[in-house]
Amino acid sequence: MRILVGLGNPGIRYRQTRHNIGFDVVEAVAAHHRTQWQSGKGEYEFAQCSLNDVPFV
Repeated sequence: MRILVGLGNPGIRYRQTRHNIGFDVVEAVAAHHRTQWQSGKGEYEFAQCSLNDVPFV
């Protein structure tokens, strides 16, 4: 299993700024693979997919 992490700042103030490029990349990958976001136990979300039979979180 592999992990792809996208860091960014929460809130509208940082939406679509360079501060959230990590969020944007991960959201684009998730959208491309048609995955659904799930809430974690903390302040995070995650999605699962596979690429060439390799699972990603």
